[in-house]
Amino acid sequence: MATTYPALQRRTAKRIFVRTLVVLILLVVVGAFAIRSYFLHVERAALPQLDGMITSKSLSAPVTVNRDQHGIPHIYAATDVDAVFVQGYVTAQDRLWQMDMIRRIASGELAEILGEKYVQHDKKQRYLQMRHTADVAVEHLDPQTRTILDAYARGVNTWIAATRAHLPLEFKLLRYQPRDWTPVDSVLAGLNMAQMLNETYSDDLNRERIAARVSPDIYRDLYPATFWRDHPPATEQQEIKDAVPPPVVSETSNLDPEHWIQRAGIAPPTCHECIPGSNNWVVNAIHSTTGKPLLSNDMHLGISVPGIWYEAHLKTANGLNVIGVTLPGLPYVLVGHNERIAWGFTNVGPDVQDLFIEDANQPSIGTRHEVVQVAKAKPVAFDIETTKHGPVITPIIPGETRRLALQWTIYD
Repeated sequence: MATTYPALQRRTAKRIFVRTLVVLILLVVVGAFAIRSYFLHVERAALPQLDGMITSKSLSAPVTVNRDQHGIPHIYAATDVDAVFVQGYVTAQDRLWQMDMIRRIASGELAEILGEKYVQHDKKQRYLQMRHTADVAVEHLDPQTRTILDAYARGVNTWIAATRAHLPLEFKLLRYQPRDWTPVDSVLAGLNMAQMLNETYSDDLNRERIAARVSPDIYRDLYPATFWRDHPPATEQQEIKDAVPPPVVSETSNLDPEHWIQRAGIAPPTCHECIPGSNNWVVNAIHSTTGKPLLSNDMHLGISVPGIWYEAHLKTANGLNVIGVTLPGLPYVLVGHNERIAWGFTNVGPDVQDLFIEDANQPSIGTRHEVVQVAKAKPVAFDIETTKHGPVITPIIPGETRRLALQWTIYD
C-alpha cells in the first residue's frame, strides 16, 4: 500500500530530529572532552617540579628538597635565610592560589577579581585597617625578622616568575596575574589568622544589648567578672570611672547556666552556636609504646580546600631542625616538633578588641582615603575617620549611628 504524503513527512522529520540530536550529543561529548583535556593540561602544567636542579642567585649554598610519599617537602639548607627562601618557593609551588586569596581576603581586595558582591567584605577590611596595620608593622620589624620575611618573599617570587606561563587554573579562569609577594603580605597572613580567631567587637555590642534588657544581677550571671576592665562599649570617661577593680564575685554565686536561663527567660543555645574551642593533651612517656611522650593538638579551625595548614620540614647546618605545620604565606613552622620538644596551640578566645563611643564634638585625628577596585564595575571610594582609640567603624555595623571607634591589639 502506498505511503501517504503526511506520513512520509512525519518519518522524514523524525529522521532529521534523531540525526540532529545525535550530532548535538556528539558535540556536547566532544566539547566536554575538550574542556576536560584543557583543564587537565593547565593543572598538570602548574604542578611543581619535583626532580632536577634549579639555580638561584638568592642562595648562599646548595639546598636540597626531598618530598616524601605524602608530598611533604624536607628542606636541608646551610642557613635559616636559605631555608625560608626555599620554603617560600615550595609553598608557592603547592599553594600559590591560596596564598593570593589569603592576602586579598585580609586586605580587602576580593572585589578586584570576583566582582561587586565582594565590595562589602572589602569595605569592612578597609575599615578594620588590615592593610595599613600590616604596612606599619613591617616598618617596625627588627632587622633579623625583616631579613627572614624578605628571603621568604624572594622564594615565592622566584616561583611566580618561573610559572607565569602556566599559572594554577584559578588564575587563568579569572584572567589575572598574581602580583609579587612582599613581607607585608606575610604579615597580612598572620593578621588574617588573628581576625579569624579573635574578632570580638560584635560580642561587646551583643553584651550591650543584653545589659539593656536584663537586670544587673542577671547580667552578672551571664557575664561573670573575669577581668576588671572587661565591659561593653564605653566612653573614655566611663573607662576612667571603671578603672577601680570591682568586688570579687563570691564563690557561692550561682553561675549555673540553667539558673540564669530560667531567670532571664532566654532559650538555651542551639548546637550550631556551641563553641567547643581548641584542645590538646599529652601522654606521659611511661604510658607510650615508644617510651617517648605524645602530644595531641586539635586547633579546631575551619575546614577549607586546600586546608589551612601546610606541612614542611626545615633543617639547617646551624642547628634548626623542625617539622610540623606552617601557615602558607609565613616562614618557619608554627606547630610541630624538633629533636627535643613538641608544641601546640590552643586559642582561649581572649578579648582583644574594645569599642569606644566617641564624643560627636571630638575632632578626629585624621582620615584615610580608600579605593576598592571592582571587576567590571566602577571603583568604590570612601574615607575612614581615625581617632586616638582607632578607626571609626560605624559604617560597617548595621543599624549603628554612634561614632564607635575600634581599639585592637593588632594596631599596637
